[in-house]
Amino acid sequence: ASALLVDRYRANSRAPSLLWFDLNMSGAVLTMKFSETVNVTSVASQLLTLQSVANCSGACVSYRLTGGVTTPGYSSVVQVTLLASDANELKALTGLATSSGNTFLSLSSATLVDLAGLDVVAVSASAAQAVRTFTADVVAPTLVSATLYLSSGLLSLTFSETVNYTSFRSSLVTLQNAQSAPSSTLTLSLSSIASTIDGPVVNVSLAFTEINSLRLSQTIGYNGASAYLAVQAAAVKDLSGNSLTSGTIQLASVQADVVQPHVLSFNISMNTSTMVIVLDKAINLSTIDITGLGLQDNATHV
Repeated sequence: ASALLVDRYRANSRAPSLLWFDLNMSGAVLTMKFSETVNVTSVASQLLTLQSVANCSGACVSYRLTGGVTTPGYSSVVQVTLLASDANELKALTGLATSSGNTFLSLSSATLVDLAGLDVVAVSASAAQAVRTFTADVVAPTLVSATLYLSSGLLSLTFSETVNYTSFRSSLVTLQNAQSAPSSTLTLSLSSIASTIDGPVVNVSLAFTEINSLRLSQTIGYNGASAYLAVQAAAVKDLSGNSLTSGTIQLASVQADVVQPHVLSFNISMNTSTMVIVLDKAINLSTIDITGLGLQDNATHV
């Protein structure tokens, strides 16, 4: 039979609208359900804003995504995998996306289009959509990499996600010369935290005695020696209270000590014919050339 020509055709003129959304902070996935099939390829994730209350015209904590990853295609359900940078920023914000009570979504009409090219109905920041299902972050952070700067005594630690810098315990962190059964170790019991904000990077300042211990032994990270870092589970927590995954990793980089030692003071005893020189760092005594030392009667004498 021959196909029939339609007598009357009415194009879709109804714009798609957001019905609900879910947020999974463990997987860093934002899922949105729309009233009809939309062009997922058209999604502009940077036009999505998470906010702490429905009406953000007053006191409010909000964060606008900088991007996201979607699977191209056509569907009424859109999943956006958050960028790691966005997930970390969200976790660092107090009072936003930590429960169903402080997770709302607003979006621009330019966020996406349906198959007819119609823009989505905007969700205003003054009347944002409440989350349907909120899944808290229950994933333990892991230590991804570490860099030791021997000149300054700074140890920079990078984690898989934002961590609570105030929860960091340096006494549960150990530098060592092997991944297992190390012959040389240094537990950072005297180190102090140098970071002042929550984030995926925590900087630790080694104590004067600790960095000098490394300089004296030269068995961890010096002159090509291997350097590993062992961390215990209680060394740090993320903002959801999840403890670190314990383990040992090799340092990604050990930056050489390139700072020259300086004399801080010296004392001379004419009774014992000795001179004591105090420097600002440990040195290799075998490198001292006493012929390079001299005494003079004033500071500017040449």
